[in-house]
Amino acid sequence: MNGRCKLIFETRLYHIMTSRRKSHTTGLLIGLAMFAFFATSCEQPSWCDEDISQPKVLENKPSDFLQNDIIYRVSFDAKNPRPDIGELEVKKTGNNLEYAPGIMGQALVLSGRPTPSVEYQPARPLFRDSGSISFWVMPQTWIARSAAKARGIIVFLRAAIAGGAMIIERQGFSANPKRMDCLLILLNKVTEGTPLAVADATEQWKNGTWHLVVINWDEKGFEVSVDGKELKRTNYPRALATSDFTGQEQFAVGGYANADTPEQTLLDEITVFKRPLSLLEIRKVYKTGSANITSDALLARETPTEPAAALPVASPGASWNMNVIKTEARLPFITRAEAPKIDGVIGEEEWGGALKQFGGYKNDFYLEQRECAYYLSSDGEKIYIAIRSELPPTKKLLAVNPPLGDQDVPQACNDDSVEIWVMPDKNAGGDMFAAIINSLGAVYDFAYDSQSKKMKESWQSKVEFAGKMVGDEWHAEIAIPASSLGRAAIEENLPYGIHIVRNFKRPGMQANWTPNIGAFNNPDNMGAVTWDNKAPLVRFVSALSADK
Repeated sequence: MNGRCKLIFETRLYHIMTSRRKSHTTGLLIGLAMFAFFATSCEQPSWCDEDISQPKVLENKPSDFLQNDIIYRVSFDAKNPRPDIGELEVKKTGNNLEYAPGIMGQALVLSGRPTPSVEYQPARPLFRDSGSISFWVMPQTWIARSAAKARGIIVFLRAAIAGGAMIIERQGFSANPKRMDCLLILLNKVTEGTPLAVADATEQWKNGTWHLVVINWDEKGFEVSVDGKELKRTNYPRALATSDFTGQEQFAVGGYANADTPEQTLLDEITVFKRPLSLLEIRKVYKTGSANITSDALLARETPTEPAAALPVASPGASWNMNVIKTEARLPFITRAEAPKIDGVIGEEEWGGALKQFGGYKNDFYLEQRECAYYLSSDGEKIYIAIRSELPPTKKLLAVNPPLGDQDVPQACNDDSVEIWVMPDKNAGGDMFAAIINSLGAVYDFAYDSQSKKMKESWQSKVEFAGKMVGDEWHAEIAIPASSLGRAAIEENLPYGIHIVRNFKRPGMQANWTPNIGAFNNPDNMGAVTWDNKAPLVRFVSALSADK
């Protein structure tokens, strides 16, 4: 180790407790129908002067870059159905509208009532001429097939047209009559036949997971994209005329039918545009919104099966303020000859010069039950990161989104993945750089300006990645060149803000190598890592033994 001092130690974790693991209106039936830190300090218990019960969110809306094309936007952030943008009259609302934390701010709760939640009177009818609408949907209490014989219909939006309507809904499964569970968009009772599109298999949508739905339209048909996927077009038997919309301006959101047990859903950020959106623009909306969710440990996360345990109380009348916990690490550089090979197999010898942390923290400061080990080193040219994590009992990871060359794959966030955030000189308030990578090698990366709070879509991480299943573990190895971080080299004695996260699925949970509550894009929430050749190498090997 070139004369460096290596310390291997065991740590007692205070204030952290963990258990070890040892008929549809159209009559239509579809039959596809501790941070391995060198120094840690925590201030004394104090009154919590900040509400940390909810994750922080970014301030900008995912569609803000399209603000010149927005006709209406309803965010529900003020806990009312009135629009934030545009002259959109609220004609009628259901009784006792409910709201809950949404993809940003607040969302409308569709609570299973048969009547619409809100009816609007727009100045310009939806689906006339050409345009686009986007909204985010999250199942909250959708019923599994194993728990019911059928699921009903959830109407996300219904716009009146020529005595009929354009309807966007989740059609629930049914055995008799046989009916698939899908996101369905249809033009009902307007033309001969019923033009429709089956946009997504909603039986796969998990409670706690947000989805972006975008519908473009013109007088000849419509096209739909879900979660930034390719647009699928459906043509009408005839072109719609202006007369089809005379006296038919109203549209409604919410509504439920044909089920014994209502299900609860969140609807958020309803935005209407004056023109169709391109696939590139849709993906940017999805990517920006996804970054927000990711930052707050919400992106495509399944609802955890275990309730969060109560935070420990230091003394009567006082509680621990988690925001004042500070974590810092100092570690020496490795030589270029000692750089680990990025081959997807973590060898303890080749990673012997790396800082090592055992155990991942959930966003409540409790340890994730599934085992993780994290490794970090640098030779000055690159930052090397590895994560060794426990496989589920099936020995299979959730991995459905393949890599697309140099193209971003935001859906990688929906899979088992690793997530890295790096901020050179975290005290200077500059750019952050993030990459999320699933086991197939699909990458979703972006830069984030901590001052303007804006995404930088052009950034490419140039990350080197390899991953393999090794025994009962997934090994993931990553190398990030200094040049992609805007640096000539990884500087000595400069604090780098770093998150290293394992994004588990089934059930969904983030396991961060450093205790964290709140947004990843807040520099104060990042661990401070400084390379210093005068520092000893510190390694937290295992919570149980030094065998791994």
